[in-house]
Amino acid sequence: MDTRRLSVGCEFTYEAAVPTPAIFQVQPGPSGGFTVTSEAWSSTPQMRLRSYADLYGNPCTRVVLPVGRSTFRYAADVDVPDAPEDADEFDREVAPHDLAGDSQMYQWASRN
Repeated sequence: MDTRRLSVGCEFTYEAAVPTPAIFQVQPGPSGGFTVTSEAWSSTPQMRLRSYADLYGNPCTRVVLPVGRSTFRYAADVDVPDAPEDADEFDREVAPHDLAGDSQMYQWASRN
């Protein structure tokens, strides 16, 4: 099967009043069907990033945010199958306002 290379990434900027522990969970997880060919974290200011896998095998990155402004970037190149994903052609379309959301969960929880 042919593959397609995607460049993916994200950036987070924080302003902390005190040293603040944080965990980022943005890297692709252990599901199959793709290959991460390169990945990198960067931060401003530079700080120590520690990686580990959570109880489900998801990659996580731990850091202590310094006092002041800090920015973190994650970038990766990922090879994915060059084919459409499986979809149910007969599944009905749902309007965004009909989708379940936090407010519906809160209403349900507050009634119990």
